Amino acid sequence: MKDLAAAFTIFFVTLGPVKIVPPFFLMTYDQERRTIWLLALKSTVVATIIALFVAIVLSALMEKWRVSVDAIAIAGGILLLVTSIRAIGDFNLLETTVTKAEYDEATGKGNADPSSSALTTAWLGKPVLSPIAIPTIITPIGVVAILFYADAALGDDDYRIQLIGVLLEVMALNFVAMVLAGPIMRFVGVPILQTIGWLISALQAGLAVQAIIGALRRLQVVP
Repeated sequence: MKDLAAAFTIFFVTLGPVKIVPPFFLMTYDQERRTIWLLALKSTVVATIIALFVAIVLSALMEKWRVSVDAIAIAGGILLLVTSIRAIGDFNLLETTVTKAEYDEATGKGNADPSSSALTTAWLGKPVLSPIAIPTIITPIGVVAILFYADAALGDDDYRIQLIGVLLEVMALNFVAMVLAGPIMRFVGVPILQTIGWLISALQAGLAVQAIIGALRRLQVVP
């Protein structure tokens, strides 16, 4: 379980930037660059604080409650499997009403319209706390993934520091993805991003089953 590469993969899939680009772009395509940067920065900071709270505080609480890592693995596997099946079965391309002029503004081809409506950038308001930080970045299965690896790091301070570093790397990737949402959408587009997300959902289903099997083997329930 003390595999940083595996931890990065799981965090990237459950907490990473692939799922944030389309909704963030649709939310901010008509906003000034300053607003986009503020939303991206504040949402990343809030999401990072929540992730660290889960990794440090909730993991310690989990230990006091004597919730084993295998229990977390099974619960997380079930939750991830249900989420993955739902995502695989509910694949629908997003429809946008973005005009060419608005799209040019969002992707840097045109000048931002100062009269466009501004989103609030309050730390604990919409859309910073919700829906960007929660549940788009910090997903329920992401919380379970953090708890799983944090539990494996108990008693090993060096590994815990490395694990937190991996978590911070994923959060930094989220920030970059939000800041570059316009250019990414220009070159990639919603259909391809959604297709990638759908394929990742299929991968998540396999990871979910593997997590459950691994926990059952450690508990000697199955050979």
